[in-house]
Amino acid sequence: MNSKIQFYISTCPNDTFVSYGLINQKVNLDNFKIEPHYFDIRQLNEIALEGKADIIKVSSAILPQLCHLYNVLTSGAALGFNCGPLLIAKSKDIELSSSTKIAIPGKNTTAFKLFKRYYGDSFEFVEMLFSDIEEAIVGGFIDAGLIIHENRFTFQNKGLVELTDLGQKWHSETSLPIPLGCFLIHKKWDLKSQLFLDNALTESVLYAHDQRDDAMKFVMQFAQTMEYSIAKKHISLYVNDETKRISEQGKLAIMKLINEESFKNNCTFVR
Repeated sequence: MNSKIQFYISTCPNDTFVSYGLINQKVNLDNFKIEPHYFDIRQLNEIALEGKADIIKVSSAILPQLCHLYNVLTSGAALGFNCGPLLIAKSKDIELSSSTKIAIPGKNTTAFKLFKRYYGDSFEFVEMLFSDIEEAIVGGFIDAGLIIHENRFTFQNKGLVELTDLGQKWHSETSLPIPLGCFLIHKKWDLKSQLFLDNALTESVLYAHDQRDDAMKFVMQFAQTMEYSIAKKHISLYVNDETKRISEQGKLAIMKLINEESFKNNCTFVR
């Protein structure tokens, strides 16, 4: 089998940080060659549905639709602790109703799944690139928005306010971390290869921590419009022990999010 790995991630700081060692061959890859591709999370979810990727970062919420094609790597995941996607608006006094226009970063994202869990789906939803949501609210094109990634650190600078932290609501309900996203590997690879690549991604996470300055230089190549301090805050928030290897608690959180029985019947963790 071809040893080229079509590797798909977003340009989000936590994705590029944990993948630095893998993409730049700083860890043992044996005979594998990583060919990276960079897309927005909504696009990544769509690419995964097409089965194009060998390894791909996706929203945890979309796992039930992908388990026939992929297994779940236990490394590289983004799990938040008492923090997650934010619902924001111009004012805390906004009344949410069926006519409220709410921007979302994608219908298959964990952010949208969480919103529906706590607010239902009787709203006018508008899909857009996550980084465009703040300006859409400021411009009055939409009433509220679900923001993800580094925008949790920037929205206040534009005069916007937080209505809800969906990660906090999840934690209050479950006492579990919120499984925002994880890496998948295509089932066409044999188990030995899957285990090797899962371990290689763990080594990449550890390497980025050990060589943080170099890893951050790589991160900032994809985050040129972002302040260095914000990229660091984002990484500190979402690159944690669960990123090195998902714990049993982390696995339980994933199963809780997408329906435990459905996951057990259809999905497999590589280790």
